[in-house]
Amino acid sequence: MNFFSVRNYNDKSCGKGVEIERGIYDINGFQVRFFTEKQDLMKGFELLWIREEYEEPVTLYLVSSRKA
Repeated sequence: MNFFSVRNYNDKSCGKGVEIERGIYDINGFQVRFFTEKQDLMKGFELLWIREEYEEPVTLYLVSSRKA
């Protein structure tokens, strides 16, 4: 089983700072990657569920998967 969270494009910080690579921004010295739900987050894993969660101050995707 694999459980993880990632920042997503609905996050209020998305697009802020300097874009250093597609979807990756330097925000006050921190490199942050923002994901869409359609991106391949789990190569080699089967998606069990994905949901959006707001945790002050960020918007995340919570993901559950298992090895394929």
